[in-house]
Amino acid sequence: MLPRVFIGVDLTDAFAVQPRPVDIAILHLNEQGEFGNIIFQRINWVQDDPATRPTIMAATIANVCPNEAKVYIFDGPQGLAIPQNNTRQVERKLGAPAHTPWQLPEVGSRPFAGYIRSSVLLFDRIVGEHGNNMQLADLNKVDPKSSNVFEAYPGAEWPLLANNNLSPKATQAGRRQRFALLQDLGIGLNLANLTHDQMDAALCSILGAFYFYPRPELEPQVAMIGEIPVYQGDGSLREGRMLHFDTTGSS
Repeated sequence: MLPRVFIGVDLTDAFAVQPRPVDIAILHLNEQGEFGNIIFQRINWVQDDPATRPTIMAATIANVCPNEAKVYIFDGPQGLAIPQNNTRQVERKLGAPAHTPWQLPEVGSRPFAGYIRSSVLLFDRIVGEHGNNMQLADLNKVDPKSSNVFEAYPGAEWPLLANNNLSPKATQAGRRQRFALLQDLGIGLNLANLTHDQMDAALCSILGAFYFYPRPELEPQVAMIGEIPVYQGDGSLREGRMLHFDTTGSS
């Protein structure tokens, strides 16, 4: 049975002095695969030892919408690059600004180091501790359509939807433009106080829904791109694929 709940997660830096909350967008589909409205939640990182925050956040996210067949789509790197590389192949292809290196970066050692560290550790907890219920797409040759954990990079998707005519996301024009693009995809939203982080989470949820419920009228279609995630001998998860509005026919 296909899942009907798609949860987009806009991850933030758990190691920041004042970590921003993690925005979650929950998209429900009916039995015909038709979209309902998106419900938003906001989860704060715990205030104690920053080292424990990814573990606690992983457990909290895993319990969103309990007892429902659900799919998670995270805006955040799932693993490290292959050894001696400073960027994952899928990040290079999509032009992601956060280049995930082959070694887990120390906080403050490079741009986005705290964010990368937060996401990689969170995925490690989700796939490891919650592995019975959280299956990462393509890991251990698991069919993506039988998986429920994915990655996406909204920053590469908005320009495609806008035909490369997109205002910066922090501006009012950019925010309104993204809102209109979500509406064009058939989503019911209330613009009042909707942040660009919430809209990124919403787009993640939509990518997951379109992947499981392809729309013939949608061009381009959603595909999986990048290198299949693998565990190496040191126990580190490497590379990984993303959901993407693809024009090349990749899968």
